[in-house]
Amino acid sequence: MCYAVKIAALPGIRIPADALPAETAGGFYYAKDTVPVFLPGREMRLMRWDLIPRGFLRNDPCSLAEAIRKKNSRSINPETGKSWGFSSYNARIETVESLWTFKEAWRERNRGVIPVDAFRERPNMDGAPAEARGREYEISLEKRYYLAALYDTWKAKDGETLESCTVITGSSDHIPELQAIWHERVPILMDVEAARVWLDPSTHSRAAMELLRGAPVPALSVREVPKKEVTPVAKSAKSMKDGPDNMVERKIDSEITLDLFGNS
Repeated sequence: MCYAVKIAALPGIRIPADALPAETAGGFYYAKDTVPVFLPGREMRLMRWDLIPRGFLRNDPCSLAEAIRKKNSRSINPETGKSWGFSSYNARIETVESLWTFKEAWRERNRGVIPVDAFRERPNMDGAPAEARGREYEISLEKRYYLAALYDTWKAKDGETLESCTVITGSSDHIPELQAIWHERVPILMDVEAARVWLDPSTHSRAAMELLRGAPVPALSVREVPKKEVTPVAKSAKSMKDGPDNMVERKIDSEITLDLFGNS
């Protein structure tokens, strides 16, 4: 599971200081924070990183704040016997086309990218030794890459909306650096050319899936993160526990020059 990312600097991109939650000591944003998602053309939107599908509570006239609470809740839905809440900040490549959480966004080609130069992981494989549990590792990339993202828009009965996103992951079987830290998944990392095609609305879903499957394996460097730099998942400086206002859709100044694929 990819649950913390370091946003790569981009030429011409200026994000207002109060638009994003405070970074951790290591400069990372965690799942359920707000992150910038880049869309086709010259568009960038800030979205909650933990996708809330449009079909969630479709027949329930609840507010956005209530929907967020249920999404995060561990209480049981009496109609299904399962927990109300669920995690969707990652989508598995194996099920992204079919799982109800993601399939509508996939079908409608709601594709975006998040430019990063590092991400963080924790050991999660069966059989990981006891001494590995609870550790956190920072995985730095050789250059800027683009996380493959999907987004969707949830709407309350009163018209309030929330845009949110998920990062697509694959198996880490072919990546010894992640196997060495007992981590079984890896976010799909696209280079510039793959990201261009992924963002193109004319790219058919079959071709988009081939891009995911053929994503490059970049050079990685791994370091263990000191405890003082570790932020608990979903508890960074401004998460949804502070209320939904900081998570609703925000438009960035239209005068900003977008150079998503610049070389500097």
